[in-house]
Order: sequence, then structure tokens, then C-alpha cells
Amino acid sequence: MKKLLIGLLLGGCVAIGSYVAVDYSAAAQCEDWLREAKAAEEKGLNARVITTLTLYFHSTACRSAQDADAVHLLTKSRKHVPLPSNAHLGQAIVLAKQGLQLGEDTSAGLEMASAYLVHGKWAQARAMARQFKTTQSGLIALAASVALAEDKEIEFDFKQLEENNGSTFSLLLAHRLLLKRSSILAVDNTPVEDQDGEEQLPLAAPASGSMEQLVTYIAEPTQDEMILPVAMAVAATMSFDDLATATSLLAAKGKLVVATIMLDQPGRAMTSQLLIRLAHLMWMQGDLKSLDGEFLSRKAQGMMPAEVIFAVCLAKRRGNQICPFEFDEAQYQERHGAYAASKWAVLLEGLSGEDLQAGQLIDALNDMGTLLDGNGLAHQFKASLLSSLGEKALAHKYERLAEGVGYKGIMSFGAMPHHRQLSCGANDQLCISNTLSSFVGDLGLWRQAIDAGFKPNLLLAKQLREHSPEEAVLWRIVLAQALLRAGDDESMVEALIILRPVLTWVPGHSAAQLLAATAYFYFGDTEAVFIALSSAVAHRPNRAVETLRLAVGFYEDGNKISANQLVHWWQGVTLLEMKARNLTVTHPEGEQLLRERLSLLAAFAEGKNDIDLSIATYEKLLQQNPNNHMALNNLAYHMAISRDQPQRALQLVVKAISLHPMNAEYRKTFKSVRHALEDNNLN
Repeated sequence: MKKLLIGLLLGGCVAIGSYVAVDYSAAAQCEDWLREAKAAEEKGLNARVITTLTLYFHSTACRSAQDADAVHLLTKSRKHVPLPSNAHLGQAIVLAKQGLQLGEDTSAGLEMASAYLVHGKWAQARAMARQFKTTQSGLIALAASVALAEDKEIEFDFKQLEENNGSTFSLLLAHRLLLKRSSILAVDNTPVEDQDGEEQLPLAAPASGSMEQLVTYIAEPTQDEMILPVAMAVAATMSFDDLATATSLLAAKGKLVVATIMLDQPGRAMTSQLLIRLAHLMWMQGDLKSLDGEFLSRKAQGMMPAEVIFAVCLAKRRGNQICPFEFDEAQYQERHGAYAASKWAVLLEGLSGEDLQAGQLIDALNDMGTLLDGNGLAHQFKASLLSSLGEKALAHKYERLAEGVGYKGIMSFGAMPHHRQLSCGANDQLCISNTLSSFVGDLGLWRQAIDAGFKPNLLLAKQLREHSPEEAVLWRIVLAQALLRAGDDESMVEALIILRPVLTWVPGHSAAQLLAATAYFYFGDTEAVFIALSSAVAHRPNRAVETLRLAVGFYEDGNKISANQLVHWWQGVTLLEMKARNLTVTHPEGEQLLRERLSLLAAFAEGKNDIDLSIATYEKLLQQNPNNHMALNNLAYHMAISRDQPQRALQLVVKAISLHPMNAEYRKTFKSVRHALEDNNLN
């Protein structure tokens, strides 16, 4: 028994020793992970930081006072490692379960605030900047409030900025911005005590000199020539934050040359964001010579940003030169993650080929997701690619987006697709089908065929889809038409799914709206049908007649639409057409158009012997003009003969005769109404 007890004690000691050893080893591992993450962050290897800290936070042994340091590192690195579909949320959830919270990432917000400021969107710039508590955000908010001339808001932003320890540049700029707002300075420049108990004025202006000259110029720009030497000299001594603020404000005032000069410091290792801004400023000014291969050899904090390589590649392609494709995907992956690295590699590789494949490049640009959010150069490039494929509506959309951030015009590239000419006759469907089958990837040939009235079968339409970029209208319209002709539930649903992106991308695409209306009608959703028809005409008034014909087709196809509904649609579509043409119902041309349209519908109804539609149309004509004697007469006839309402018929026809006494047809109607009254009295 004694020996057994000793054995148990010894076993316990060994177990305790093992536990201590294991615990010590785990703690050492946590320290190693944290140390490795810090070293990686200093080198800019942000993806490695996240990988390492993921191991750290998933280990139950890593719970210490150093968790705050780990969270801070993760917050700093996370903004440099983009992931699709907000995948960063997973990190936040893991930390939340441990009672920790990721810090606020200000970089993206400040970039957005700067972008708003650059393009004169003062309210948006201020709202975004106020989310953060930095000197740069304070200056952006203050500049926006001054631009809006809102004294109370200026006072608020002035006080917020006062609480931050700003640089000489930021303090001087804030003071200069407020020189013309004397009431604000009078309120805020009251003496306060500093730490030593001495009185001082808050936000006092620093001493004059080159910095003050630059700040004065930023506040009230004059001729560029006078400030360029000063700007170059001052920029070399400014912090990166001050450079970002100064160049944002200069760009906001249209002083792109001065902003470019300040950022153009080849011998200084610039941050990624400033290098990207410099490349884009050069592009916006058409200075493509500066965006040559030597630009990529500039000093940078870390590797050259992929956005800069992208800009240089496009500049090369504009000059019919091959893109200098020198993208280190492995290094980029360590810095920005596998997701971003793989997307940029595909896009840049597509730019490096001898011939630009527009469809593939459009797919690559779309696959980038949020990586190109707000990148005006990417919008401009996509507009050019879409234009080369004949996708005018989508090209115009991206052209507007590019212009909204300062990039104007469509790029021209030498090596773009060459389209064949369709040699078949307009009615030779077999010839057109054989030609397209042989050259199914020639989208220009497809457009010629569609314009000629060609209606491809489902198989050929699906082949077009395979040779087109995902974001394109042509294949969606063609395939949707083929599916609608199939006329079954599954095909109708697929057609709507295919069309839905077009209705989002280009809401005014009338052909897509009319096709969608056909599918909605199939499923009996008459409200959606009318919305689609209305949208088609509101954006393309020239398609009003086609739209009205389609509405009549819906009316004749079953009982899903009543006569009153059709008349309501007919009038509604015509009113939308009038609005698009700036015509009102009281304008002579507008009144005439509405009367003619309703009269056409009435004639159609009479031709079809559709009494319900005839009556509904005449009632609408009389609402428009109670003195329309033709409508009065015809409605009187139907009221007496078809609806057995001779009393109302008599009132209508008497009024018609009073308005047009010499019309023999109206007198015939009067006799018919009188006979109906006599018959009614006898019965």
C-alpha cells in the first residue's frame, strides 16, 4: 500500500510537471505568433499578419494582456487585405466571442471623404469625415463646411479640429480657411490656459513662410506658376498625411498640376495611396509619357501597388505598346492576400497580351469586386471595352461613372476586335444562321443580324452567351427572346432571371423592359407588366407605338387584362410619352396626340366588335374632352343598343347633334336611340 501511494504521488508530480511544460510551451507559442505578426506588419506583409493572428486568436492558450496589441495589429493589417463579400466579418465574430472588438478602420473612409471633397460633394465629404477623429478628417470636414458657408457647422468642425494635436500645416490651413469667417474666429479665439497655466489663443496661426504661402494658395488659388517652386520645396518636408490632405484640397479646386508636382517625388519612398493618386492625376491630365516603365521603378513603401501597374499598363496600351507585366503575385499575396493577388494577376495578364480580348477583360474587371470601387480609371477602361463590343448603353453608364470622378472620354486602343460584314439578305434567315454559326464569337456580326430582324434559336443564342462577357446586354436580350418563344414556365422564369441584371444596370433599356413585360404577363402579374411598359416609354418615347401594340397583344391573349385596364394602360403610356417630349395635356400638340391615340384604340375596338373596349375608350375620350362629338355619338349608340340605357344615350346624342348639327350620322343615331326608347317604354 505504501509503495502504491508513493507511485501515485510520483505519477502526480510527473503529470503536474507535464502540465506546466505544456502550458509554458503554449504561452511561448503565443508569444512567437505575436512577435512574428509584429515583424510582418513592420515589413508590410499584412496577409501574413492576419494568418498569424488567426492562429493566435483560435488558440485558447493565447489569452493575456497582450490581446489588445494583437487586435490593434489585426485592425491595421485588415484594411490592406481585401476579401470578397465582407468575409472580414468572420474575424470580428471570432473576436466578439472572446469579448474583443476590432478597432475602426479609418483609411477607406478618409479616402472616400477625400474623393467626395475632390469632386465638390461637400455634404457627403463632411458626413464621411466626421466619422473619424483625426487631423486629416477634421480638415476635410472643416473645408466642406466652409464651402457650404454654414456657420454653425464651421464652428462645430473648428472645435473638433482644435481637440487634435495637428501639424503646422493642418493648423495653418484651418486658420486660413476661417479668415473670411470672422464671426467664427471671434467666438473661438478666446484665451485658454495651457498646461503651464499661461494664456494662449487656440489654433493660433504658425509663423509665416513657404508653408503659409502654400496654405494661402490652397485656400484661394491664383496662377500656378507662382506657387510651383514653393509647392515642390514644401512637399518634400510634409508628412504623408499632410500631403494627402493638401493634394485632396488642390484637386478639389481643379489644381491638378500643383497636386501632381507635390506628389512627384521619385527619390522618396511614398505610400501606396499617394503613388496611386499620383498615377491617376497624371492620367487625368493626359500626361501618359510620365506613366512609362520608369514610373514603376520609383521608390515605394513596400512593393509597387497593383493599381499603379494597371495605370501604367493602360498608358502603354494607349500608345500601342505591350504592357510591362511585372507583377509579383507571390509577394503581393503576402501583403494583400490570395484573393486580391489572384484577381490582379488575371487582370494584368489580360492587359499584357498582344491583342486585347475585350470580353475577357470585362469579366476580369467585374470579378475584381470591391477592389476597384471608386477607381475612375477602371470605369473609363470598362466603358471603352464595352463600347468596342457595341454595348453602348452599358458603356454610357460607366462613362458617366468615370466622368463623375474626373475621367473624361472613351479610351481608344489599337488592337480591338474587327467585325465582319453580314452579306446575307434581310429575309434570308438560313444564310444568317449559318454565318453566325461559323463566326459565333463575332459580336458585331450578331448585332447586324439582330438589326436585320434575325430570330436565333435557343441553341445558337446559348452559343452567343458562351462567347460574350457576363456583363453584357446583347446576349441577354437574344437569349431572353429565344426563351420567351419557347413559352413554358421554366423558360419564362429563366428569361426573367437573365433580364433582371439588365434592368438594374440600364433601367432605361426599353427592349429589356418590353421582354420582361412579356414574361410578367405570362405569369399574370399585370401590375409588373404596366410598370415595365411605362419604364420602356419613359426612357425611350419613340417606342411608344411598339409598346401600345404589345399591350393590345396582351389584351387579346386571354382574359388577364380587362377593357378598362387596357384603356388605362393606353392613356398612361401616351401620357408618359408626352411627358418625355415635354408636352402637357393642355398643350395643343399633347391634347391632339392623346385624342388620336384613344381614337385609334376605339377604331380597333369597333373593328373587333369589342363593345366593352369601345365603351371604355369613348368614356376616356369624354373625360379628356366632354365636347368630343364623335365620342358622344358613338357612345350613345352603344348605350342604347348594347347596354339598354336609352335615357343616357339620348342625352349623349342630343349633345353631339348640338355640337355638330349637320352630321347625318348623328341624326341616324338619334333615330336609333328614339326607337330604343319607344321599345323600352312598350316593355
